[in-house]
Amino acid sequence: MIAFAKPGVTFAELFSKGYNIVQQKYPNYLRGHLGHSISLGPATAEDPYISIQNQRKLVAGMILAIEVPCYMTDYNGFNIEDMVLISDTGTEVLTPKTPHYL
Repeated sequence: MIAFAKPGVTFAELFSKGYNIVQQKYPNYLRGHLGHSISLGPATAEDPYISIQNQRKLVAGMILAIEVPCYMTDYNGFNIEDMVLISDTGTEVLTPKTPHYL
């Protein structure tokens, strides 16, 4: 999903790319968005959202939190975010040392 993010791609296209990848391995996965703008805290998320409804295009200079959260019914869940800068040529991951394992 991060590799697909570049100027001119819509948020809906980015969502579809990420969602389709997850659906291949987890066909019951449901999620309304797979990222958002910079948040003001751990319990918030802000527009623009990476969702199927958002036809806005990515532009250079945007910073997004790209996430694929995992929530388990009647249990709990986790969420790992990568902060990504959209550049003229693609993306730069601003949080490269974030662990991606549990």
